[in-house]
Amino acid sequence: MPSDREKLLLSPADYFRLADAHLRSCRFRQTEFDGPQIVSDGRVYHFGGAIILQNDYELTFDETCFCESKFELVRDIRYDFRLTGATVETFRFDNHGRLLALNGACHLHLGGQSELEDGDSRLRGYSLVDMHLVEVVKLVCKFFRREDLPWQ
Repeated sequence: MPSDREKLLLSPADYFRLADAHLRSCRFRQTEFDGPQIVSDGRVYHFGGAIILQNDYELTFDETCFCESKFELVRDIRYDFRLTGATVETFRFDNHGRLLALNGACHLHLGGQSELEDGDSRLRGYSLVDMHLVEVVKLVCKFFRREDLPWQ
């Protein structure tokens, strides 16, 4: 079975359907999720939306994949988890618009105080390479189960 990364490489549309299924199955949803916006022209895929979670938290996401060729994708990502209306994130993965190769590393913002790059010792070995929405949903679920996040 292909990994999530391989699904993105093989078909961004299939990857986005997988991510959508994870969002819909999240047991910590507070409200019904009416689905992300998926827009594609065959070369550019955009996937974005927001989901309201328990205790007035929300996860907003914005991911754009550019198919440079049949075997090359670059991405622009932003996954933001915070209290609804808060000015500071609980955590946010992004790349500030700098296009990432599929195996590129984003960085992590923590509570407005830290911006961690891949390899930072505070990540305790957790990799920021190939971050994707399915992984972020798993981290959000850990947060609600009161499990330590990798960097805690």
